[in-house]
Amino acid sequence: RVAAAISSLLFFEQQSGLLKKAQRLFRSVPCACLTVDILSSNSPDMALFQLSEPAAIGDIDAFISHSWHDDPAAKFTAIRSWRQQFRASYHREPEVW
Repeated sequence: RVAAAISSLLFFEQQSGLLKKAQRLFRSVPCACLTVDILSSNSPDMALFQLSEPAAIGDIDAFISHSWHDDPAAKFTAIRSWRQQFRASYHREPEVW
C-alpha cells in the first residue's frame, strides 16, 4: 500500500508539472492566418511558428485535425467556410490549434 501511495503521489507530481508546462507553452493561430500553402506543406517551418501566439488552454475555438493526404484546397475551403460562420455568429476571428 505504501508503495502504491508513493507511486500515486509521484505520478500526480509528474502530471501537475506536465500540465503547468503545457499551459506555459500553449499557443494558438488566428484562423485568418491559415492559407492553402500552409495546409499543403508538412515540412517544419519556423516562419509558421511566428504566426502563433501564446494562448490559455480553454481559449481555443477549434482544434484542426487533418491528413497531409487530403486535398489542401478542399481543406482550406472547408476551414474558410467554418471561419465565416464563426465570425457571423461571434463577431470575432476564431483562434485555432
